Amino acid sequence: DGVSCTIRRRTCLQPKKISLPDMSDTYSATCGWVSALCAVISFGSFGVPMKCEASTLCDVDPLVFQTYKTVMCFLSSFCVLLFGIKLSFSPWGIVSGFFWVPAGTAGIYAVRRAGLAISVGIWSSVIVIMSFFWGIFVFNEGVRSKIGACAAALVLIVGLWGMSIYSHSTNDVKARYAPHNDEVTENTSSSCGESDEDDFISAKNGLRNNYGSIGIDEGAPRDSDIVIGPMRVSVYQMGLLGAVFNGLWAGTMMVPLHFASENTKGLQFAISFGTGSLIVVAFIWLGRVSFH
Repeated sequence: DGVSCTIRRRTCLQPKKISLPDMSDTYSATCGWVSALCAVISFGSFGVPMKCEASTLCDVDPLVFQTYKTVMCFLSSFCVLLFGIKLSFSPWGIVSGFFWVPAGTAGIYAVRRAGLAISVGIWSSVIVIMSFFWGIFVFNEGVRSKIGACAAALVLIVGLWGMSIYSHSTNDVKARYAPHNDEVTENTSSSCGESDEDDFISAKNGLRNNYGSIGIDEGAPRDSDIVIGPMRVSVYQMGLLGAVFNGLWAGTMMVPLHFASENTKGLQFAISFGTGSLIVVAFIWLGRVSFH
């Protein structure tokens, strides 16, 4: 009995281990939602400078604008080192850059030719489709219900398309499809992104901008229409096609991240992505200069 009492005392005196809940998953999910919110704000606003009056009057080439974006992406990618991320590089970053650089160039072209609202609405819906396809059906990412996820994606896509279609006023639509006038009208809007006509009229120098509004009447092809065989496509329609291409390519640019090694995933992939994009845009410029 004395021995058993001694054992009980020692057992009672021993500290009990308290199991704390694992909060790493919660923190990871929170960081993911915050990152997604930042991405939404950034991707939804990066086209605004393209609508500024200075950019419109200079008639900046889409590849030039994309080069500015790529250089800033490369420089800012090293900010992840401030969070204790080790410097590393994955060749898959070049593959991601191969998707992002042409997509970004097409997106700039779309904004300048078709307008910001409708272009963002189109490529956002296409990106949703592409990302959803790769994640759910190719990589088999777990969801509570595939049918429910598909229905939610469909509702989002319909909303984006509706927003882009009805974002223009009746006068704006008529202006896009009306024939050109010989006289250049005075542009009453001088603020950045206030109206889509900012991109189509250079009132200060009295010259029509290369990104002018194009009519699609049944008459003879205008100088700024693009003739492909028997077809004639306006620059506005080419802008819409550019938005679709941006959605297809940009919706695939994160796929190479799935194949990257574990030590280059997450924030570590930012440097690989920025460096790869800079390499891709350099080769595109080399090919363009060689072609001309």
